[in-house]
Amino acid sequence: MSKIWFFGDSFTYGWGARPGFEYFEKNKSGEIWTSAVAKNLNLEEKNLATPGKFSNDLIINKIITNITNISSNDIVIFSDTDPLRCIRVQDGKIKGFNPNNVRNKKIGTKVFGSQYYNALDYLYYMKYSNLELFENYYSDYFLSLADIFTHLGIKNYFWSYKERENYSKIPNDGHFDWNGHKKFTKFILNAIRQL
Repeated sequence: MSKIWFFGDSFTYGWGARPGFEYFEKNKSGEIWTSAVAKNLNLEEKNLATPGKFSNDLIINKIITNITNISSNDIVIFSDTDPLRCIRVQDGKIKGFNPNNVRNKKIGTKVFGSQYYNALDYLYYMKYSNLELFENYYSDYFLSLADIFTHLGIKNYFWSYKERENYSKIPNDGHFDWNGHKKFTKFILNAIRQL
C-alpha cells in the first residue's frame, strides 16, 4: 500500500485532538486532518510531525533523514512553523524552543538557566527584528525540498504555517478544533487533486 507522509509541527501532529487531551476527551466526534486525508485517499498514514517547540530546522532534518524511506508512489505533505522558533542544546541533545517560553521569565530561566538573557537578546535583536528575512530563508529551504521531491517523482505539497490562521481553533489552546480539522482536510485534498 502506498503511503502519505506528513511532516510539520503540532498542527500537523493534531495537538489537542488526540487521546489524552482535554478537548478530545470531551469531544470524541472528529478525526484529525492527516488521518482523514489518508483515509479519503486510501493511503497508509505516516505522520512524523512533532508537537511542541519544534523548529523549522528540526522539521527539515526530519524530512531529510526520512527521504530515502519515501517511494515514488507515495505523497508527501509538509509545512513549516513559526520562524521565531529556534534550536538549542539541552542535556547534550539538539531541541527546539518556543519563543513564548523566553518571553516568560519564569519559564525562560527554567529552560535556559544563566543563558536566559542571551536567548532573549538573540530573539529580539536577531529573530524579531529580521522576521521577514528568516521567513524567506526557511521558505527557500522548504521550496527546495518540494523541488527535490518533484525531481524524485514524488507528489508533494508544501503549506505555510500562516494558512492555519484561517481555521477554527480549540478555545484557550489555539490548535484546530474538529471543525478546523474538517475544513483543513478539504483544503489539503483539494491541493493534492491539483498535483
